[in-house]
Amino acid sequence: MSLDAYLEGRSPERRELFAELVTMAAGLADRADDVSRLVFVPGRPHPEWDDADEVLWIAVEQLMLPNPAASDELPVLWVGYHVQDRLTRRREAQGFLLTSHRLVAKDTVDLVFSKGVERQYPLYEARTASLASTVTKDYDWAGTAALLDEADRDTIEELLAEAIASTVRILESRGESLPVEPAPTTNLRDRVAELGLGDIVKDADDAKHAKHFAKLLKKVPLDPGERVLASFSDATLFGPYGLVLTDRNLRSRDLGEDAIATPRTDIDPSAVRVSPDKAHHLVVGPGQPHDVPTFLDEKQVGALVVLVQEWAAGRID
Repeated sequence: MSLDAYLEGRSPERRELFAELVTMAAGLADRADDVSRLVFVPGRPHPEWDDADEVLWIAVEQLMLPNPAASDELPVLWVGYHVQDRLTRRREAQGFLLTSHRLVAKDTVDLVFSKGVERQYPLYEARTASLASTVTKDYDWAGTAALLDEADRDTIEELLAEAIASTVRILESRGESLPVEPAPTTNLRDRVAELGLGDIVKDADDAKHAKHFAKLLKKVPLDPGERVLASFSDATLFGPYGLVLTDRNLRSRDLGEDAIATPRTDIDPSAVRVSPDKAHHLVVGPGQPHDVPTFLDEKQVGALVVLVQEWAAGRID
């Protein structure tokens, strides 16, 4: 498929909207001189790359089409670059793709046993003004040192902010209202599922995990009356390990180590984050960081951070 073929399947009204959106994006791109080599607008000749249409379409195919936000979603602007796999020669899109429904960011590449995960930022009504700042702050710029300096990053943030604001204005001028961000559920098990952790969590009242918890709780003992709420744990020949949320504490154990615990009341939700020194260490405040099992991928670790923040803030029943 190509962009032209994709647009043929859209209604005349959506094609008119697309034309207005890309005209706006082209105008912004013309002013982004410092980062122009990384800015791609559908149907707009690129000042540097002859294969701009192909380059942009790869980004659309990889970042928008696998899980579309809607059947009539439209690509508006891509600010990014390709990373090429040395073995397969496959090109992977990295950067920021703005559509009529969301902003998609991807800064990780596919590996042999894992897939790089893109982050989705829907154009919710109350979040668009700060969205560009949030997305660029979340982005891992470590691999872009040869392409961008700090001033270029600021330029990209400004470009995205203008493009988001202009996209919203165009949508509203056509009578389209932005969706309101749904409130997260306060039920722990439902929230675990919402965050994409349902396949890896273990519930203490699930009979099929009874043997696992019998072993785990010998190594991660609870206080009298303390209850397990959710466990992200496993076991090997060397014993059980993992991270456990209870009604009182955050507890964890790494293989070959003693268990550690941090009382819920001692955790500042705003301090909970992934350690900058180790991707599978969870910092919850002063003291020893908690070990996160390595069977969680980057996206799942990020979701776990959100879960622990909400649990610590008392927003989960």
